[in-house]
Amino acid sequence: MKRFLALVAVLVLVSGCPMAALAQTLEEDMAKARAQHEAGQFDGAAKAFNDILVKHQTVLRGDHEKAAMVWEAFGQALLKAGRAEAAERAFKRAATHQESLGKGGLASIAQPDAATMDKYRLVSLKNDKAQEHYRRGAAYLEERHVLYAILEFEKAVALEPGNTELMDITGRTMAEYGEGYFDQAKTLLMQVRKSLGDGGMKLPQWLMLGRACTYARKYDFQVAEDALQRAAKLDPKDFLANLYNGDLFLVRGDYKKAVEWYDKTLKINGSDLRPLWGLGDAYTGLTEFHKALDYYAQAFEMNREMAEAAFKFATGLKNVGRLDESIHFHELAIALDPTKAKYHLGLVAIYLPRIMDFSAKEHLTAALGLEPENPWCHYYQGLYLEMRRRIDEAIDEYSMAAHYGPDMLDVKYQLANIYNAVGNSFPGNNFSCEHPNDRLEYLPYKDFKQAYRLYKEIVTINPKYSQASKIADYLAKIEEKFETEKRLGDKIDKAVR
Repeated sequence: MKRFLALVAVLVLVSGCPMAALAQTLEEDMAKARAQHEAGQFDGAAKAFNDILVKHQTVLRGDHEKAAMVWEAFGQALLKAGRAEAAERAFKRAATHQESLGKGGLASIAQPDAATMDKYRLVSLKNDKAQEHYRRGAAYLEERHVLYAILEFEKAVALEPGNTELMDITGRTMAEYGEGYFDQAKTLLMQVRKSLGDGGMKLPQWLMLGRACTYARKYDFQVAEDALQRAAKLDPKDFLANLYNGDLFLVRGDYKKAVEWYDKTLKINGSDLRPLWGLGDAYTGLTEFHKALDYYAQAFEMNREMAEAAFKFATGLKNVGRLDESIHFHELAIALDPTKAKYHLGLVAIYLPRIMDFSAKEHLTAALGLEPENPWCHYYQGLYLEMRRRIDEAIDEYSMAAHYGPDMLDVKYQLANIYNAVGNSFPGNNFSCEHPNDRLEYLPYKDFKQAYRLYKEIVTINPKYSQASKIADYLAKIEEKFETEKRLGDKIDKAVR
């Protein structure tokens, strides 16, 4: 408890700071949240620290020390409230801010049990410090603290970068965990494949290489499909081999094949929620929204205490127009895990079209406070700005989000429409491309080469993207413009000669 009090006590007012008044309010809010924590009201304290992250995000964004302290306090409250996974994410955010200050390591984490650490040793490791990080990471992994394990493995790899066995363990752990680690996992596992050769690759390596190549920013669907097909051949009844094949076809827009793989996965293990979510997502892609909702509902009934299950169910309800119920389950997801921005963004998607409803801004602010680096936060911030005719600012937000992996097709489409000068549709809004005068506002941003590149990227990743037919028309018109410009250029060249 003394350590916890010390963390909050150092949130002092910096005299002469232009944000001094707001910093004083931050100190006061921290004191109130701390009082709840001391009184054993851990859920209330967690909510209070969450509110601080949102309310004071401008101050915290510019002050890594204060941000680290708030995130750590938030994590402590979540941990005491019995929400270990959410607490780990909060501690990771604290660590990110600490690293910006030159301080390494996660905040407030319990060291793994010494007896557990003693069970592990990687014989191939020569560096003693790398061995220590590996042993600690392996112990964390056994204790199911996956994020902590990854951070230890990363340190070990940095100390002994050429160790194939260590790269394999680290890459597979990162790929399975996901959440921003896919590119690192892909790099490590590609090196492992090169070192072992295809004949030396086993089922776990093929599985995680396929998963990493599916979701990395620099995705490689060809390698992903090859790796996952090899995995399925090695064991046709392996749960993950079937699940990850479904995920790959889902991302690529081949929803019927995705359904086939998820059906197989569900038959292998009907107690896991992931194939149910996959089936829901695939039927959503097929615009069979009521069928999708059935699968989301099944998953939610199996685990009503899981935030992701509530969120998926909320998404399904939104797609069939049951908005009040959807709002309720989005709010439930936020209550179950207050660390994730995407649950707030689900509400932004509902509230944003309601012109006079300021709840969209409230939840967008909350999302940005929690995960300012999240590309989907920038996508919705871009939508918010574009709807208010601030197109130049919207372009900046969309551009930040557009290069994040194969999932960002909606962002690319929004940005491409601006560069194509056709604009974007905001039905019921006082600004929308359906209004001829509003379309004129897009003309200063016309850039057909950029538009063409983005449209091509979309249909290359997912030929069955929801706007694929419109994109085909746009591409044909842009190609016609390019051809006309080329003919005109040729004529000018001849005339000049």
